[in-house]
Amino acid sequence: WRVVFPVVLSLLKDSAKTVAAAALSVLDSLHLRCFRLRDASTLPFIVAELQQLGGSGAGGVKSGAGSKSAASFVTWILRALKLENEVVLPPTDQEAEYKAVSEQLARALMGLLGHREIKTRDLTAQALSVLLLAAQAHGMSEAEISALLAPLSTAQPKPFARVQSLLHEGRSAGEHILPPP
Repeated sequence: WRVVFPVVLSLLKDSAKTVAAAALSVLDSLHLRCFRLRDASTLPFIVAELQQLGGSGAGGVKSGAGSKSAASFVTWILRALKLENEVVLPPTDQEAEYKAVSEQLARALMGLLGHREIKTRDLTAQALSVLLLAAQAHGMSEAEISALLAPLSTAQPKPFARVQSLLHEGRSAGEHILPPP
């Protein structure tokens, strides 16, 4: 799967709906059995694809980015994040690594908040909020989350407000707390 994974990720961005749907199906079937989003072996591929879609080589905030369809890619990330959050994993001593990986993925997602497709922007805001709520459940503080999102407040105030609203809703629903084992 390690050889096929980068190819399937690139097919997920294909503007042909049948190709993207087939790639989505493949990734859904491999997810959790072969990889997780926060695995060291898969994260670089995911981040690289997000940066390519966002039009930023460094994962920074950039508006008006992207020429390929990103909705399928972000849909898959959102579904995978939700699924990973539902699976109760045994506690680990890897909280610092979890936080670092979450920050890296969040920075890559932030580059898509200015995507030309409204659907992609909305899905990205949802994925970013799900990711950050999970990171908070694993030890990231609200201050660290605010610092991570700070560049958005001036560069892209509307997406920033949307993400903040989703974070507030998630915290109100208790999504920032790990379920008991």
